[in-house]
Amino acid sequence: DHFPGIEAIEWTGWNGDTWQVGGCGDYTTGVILGRRVRGLHYGDLEEWSSESPAVDGAQHLGYRARPREVFFTVRVYSHTTSQEWVEHDSRWWRSMLPASPGVRGPGRLTITQPNGAKRWLDLWPRHTGDHEFEVDPARRGWAVYGQYLTAYRPYWTSDRVSSHRFTQGGASGCFGGSVGGRGTPFVIGSQSVFGAATISNPGEEPAWPVWTVRGPFTSAKIGVPGQLSEIRASVASGDWLTIDTDPLAQSVTDSTGAARYPTQITGAPFAAIPPGQNRPLISEMEGTGSIDVSLQPLYHRAW
Repeated sequence: DHFPGIEAIEWTGWNGDTWQVGGCGDYTTGVILGRRVRGLHYGDLEEWSSESPAVDGAQHLGYRARPREVFFTVRVYSHTTSQEWVEHDSRWWRSMLPASPGVRGPGRLTITQPNGAKRWLDLWPRHTGDHEFEVDPARRGWAVYGQYLTAYRPYWTSDRVSSHRFTQGGASGCFGGSVGGRGTPFVIGSQSVFGAATISNPGEEPAWPVWTVRGPFTSAKIGVPGQLSEIRASVASGDWLTIDTDPLAQSVTDSTGAARYPTQITGAPFAAIPPGQNRPLISEMEGTGSIDVSLQPLYHRAW
């Protein structure tokens, strides 16, 4: 069959409970999507422009993606007994409990393409309290619901892309866009030495990297050409700092997971990695440690 369709659509609730809601499933008990799923295509983009009363037209300044709204209908069914349907329905809705910081996190919608490639979106369920049951669903063994969800991180994403490791000792320090990729050799000496390498960003938007800087070192600089951030901290051999540069989750943590403050960060603001192949990276270190870099690709659509 040349057109098998999307291989799977899965919902994973905050509690880890995973439901296959699209593709082939159990026709006795399950949850299946209805028609008209919203949120798989482009999200809501807010564009900016500048106009002058003395000039025709306008200058386009850019855009940002607003939080993404997702909507789907689901049929929750169990053609066994009334009580089993009630328990099945309750289990589904436990996976849809509202997210709350420190209590429950978001759920995740995952789309698996025919070739097995996956993209996902983290979603916060929204409940409006306006659902009506026309008849007793436990008597017929199914009910249809409409569900709104919000992706505050509006882009779809996929598996993290990791670099090889910057390390001391010749060509063993080699970056590539993925495991087994080829890159530019880079050596860290005991003094501050600039080195350049590349990483691939297969996504459609700039991605904020996570840098892991391993000791021993007393300072390090990370970033892209012309935009380096300096991290001053004394880190011993066997320990490391993890720097997440995402503006919505920016943090510096040590090897125990504890926040490292007051770690001094100076220089240019953290830099994102633009989409494309072999994007340049630059690093500098006072010490003989090593550096890893990874990023999460970002996409506008579910495939």
